[in-house]
This record gives sequence, C-alpha cells and structure tokens, in this order.
Amino acid sequence: MSLTTAVLSFALVAGLLTIVPGLDTAQVLRAAVVHGKKYAFATALGVDAGLLVWGAGAAVGVSSLLIASASAYTALRLAGAGYMIWLGLKLAVAAARGGSALGTARTVACKPAAPTLWRSWRRGLLTNLLNPKIGAFYVAVLPQLLSANRNGDGRVSLRR
Repeated sequence: MSLTTAVLSFALVAGLLTIVPGLDTAQVLRAAVVHGKKYAFATALGVDAGLLVWGAGAAVGVSSLLIASASAYTALRLAGAGYMIWLGLKLAVAAARGGSALGTARTVACKPAAPTLWRSWRRGLLTNLLNPKIGAFYVAVLPQLLSANRNGDGRVSLRR
C-alpha cells in the first residue's frame, strides 16, 4: 500500500466516523444550545485534544493494552459510564432546582451559573478520553497502516 493510499484510506474512515453523531457530538451540541458558540467551540477543542491523546497512545501501543487486557478495557468502560452518570445527575439536579415538576420556563436547557471555557474544554476532553470506542477505533485502524518492522534508520515504514 502506498503512502498516498494509506493516508487517503485513513482520512476516509476517520472522516466518516467523525460525521456520524456520537457522544462527543452530543456534548458539542449541548454546549452550543445551552451556552453558545464559543463554549461549543471549546468543547470541540477538548474532544480534539482527546483524539490526539488517543492517537498518541495508539502510536506507542497503549490502546493495544485495552484490547489485550479485559480488565483494563472494563476499567475504562466503567470510568466512562461513571462520568456519564455523573453528568446526567448534575443535569437532573439542575433541572429539579430550576423549576417545578410540570416544567416552568426554567428547564435543563437553562444556562447554569458561570460556565467557563475551561470547563467546556475539559468536558469535551473527558468525554472523548473515557469513551473506549475511540480507543478501539485507533487500535483497529492505525496498526493497519504501520508496518511491524522499522527501517534501519528508525523510521516506521508503511506496509506495501
């Protein structure tokens, strides 16, 4: 496989997975609706930072550990589930404090007090890092592009 073919193949798969809505997309949309454009952008940057961490981890073999170790994968899944439950409980508590059971003008979509761009970025980062499907994607796709053998000069060669 040539370098051009490998890069184009990866770009196609990554592009398709990027436009398919998922948890990261939901976080960015929530930030846009609840807080506005700049908070959605900060959340998206956090998601992108998480993707960079996953990519670097896959490049050094960390995400392969998740495939080889059932307990590591389970720990990551439980941490991600716990984080999502915590976010859901925060939203439920905010909704309960903000209006009556019948739903007054204050609902979950009302802006919480003092959101920050840092919190939005961190939420995007954590949502991405605690999503084991992202790690599985990097484990499944990146090794297909890299050869197990290195050249004599230390560079990784692409499979042919």
